[in-house]
Amino acid sequence: MTTHTDVQSLIWLIHAEMATVMNTIADQQSSFGVDSIRVRMGQLTDDESNSEAAPQLDLQRYPLAQDGWLLDVHYNVHSMDTPLVPAKWKGLKSDIEVIRLQGVGPQLTKRLHKLQIFTIDELSRMKAELVKAHELRPYQTIAALALSLPPIALTSEILKNSPLWLIDNESWLSTQVSSKSHIRALSTWLRQLEVCLDNKWLSRVSLNEIVG
Repeated sequence: MTTHTDVQSLIWLIHAEMATVMNTIADQQSSFGVDSIRVRMGQLTDDESNSEAAPQLDLQRYPLAQDGWLLDVHYNVHSMDTPLVPAKWKGLKSDIEVIRLQGVGPQLTKRLHKLQIFTIDELSRMKAELVKAHELRPYQTIAALALSLPPIALTSEILKNSPLWLIDNESWLSTQVSSKSHIRALSTWLRQLEVCLDNKWLSRVSLNEIVG
């Protein structure tokens, strides 16, 4: 059988197969990883028994298959040991005290307590007329931002660390998250916590202590 080998097309074909699997895992936010990828390629022979056992490739997706080229890509997928946080979690715990917000000191905390506002969650749900009357809009906005849900489910290893430590150690964080887009989204959420919450306190607590 005479064929014209387009090596570049084969390389792109292999790349497309690998990217498809990796993107699928990333999009699903799954706790799976790929241990190894095996690629075999060759050509059909005139032996009909061999051709029947060969993979059937889509000619539109793989034009070289029309000339008898074969591509066999095998992935060794494994489940990661660290469990994921359930997708139904609620972000920051509702009982975090208002004094943990940036800019909320002892005096403002006393004022909020007189209004029966003790937690960040209560401040975020405070009635609009009270917020306006007591000039609390900036603080309510910060509280609402602090309570934003994390963009992805997190492993127990990530939850062991403080938000500020994770911000300073993004290279380690990248080993725990499945894709660059998820890393960017998670980093943005962590920096949002840094802006909204008292940093001294935030450096002492782990995510595990403040999310629920």
